[in-house]
Amino acid sequence: MTRKLLLLLFISIILISTAPKANAAEKYVIAIIDDARIFAQFEIPAVVSYFTTKTELEVISFYSNIYGKPTSNELKKERLTLYFNNNQHNVRIIISQQDKVRQVDILVTAIVND
Repeated sequence: MTRKLLLLLFISIILISTAPKANAAEKYVIAIIDDARIFAQFEIPAVVSYFTTKTELEVISFYSNIYGKPTSNELKKERLTLYFNNNQHNVRIIISQQDKVRQVDILVTAIVND
């Protein structure tokens, strides 16, 4: 019985030590609204797209509470784009009306230092 436990422990240690490790520097968690129906999500660059029943003002308020005041914004073809700088990242949030819901697209990229 002891040999089986030691063998199982040894195999477990080998499997854990050889498992691929996630690089924490490459991960970025994007906050999403509570009723979000995600239809696209990628990690590098960090991207998430979702639909929400929240109003445009609620979406703006949600992300302003997280990232602070937008550094700039623009309205093109009925799509509002908000730009934020968050630590070492540029955050771009695009809000557009899709029938009775809002589509929210978020792109997070690293800030490039020249």
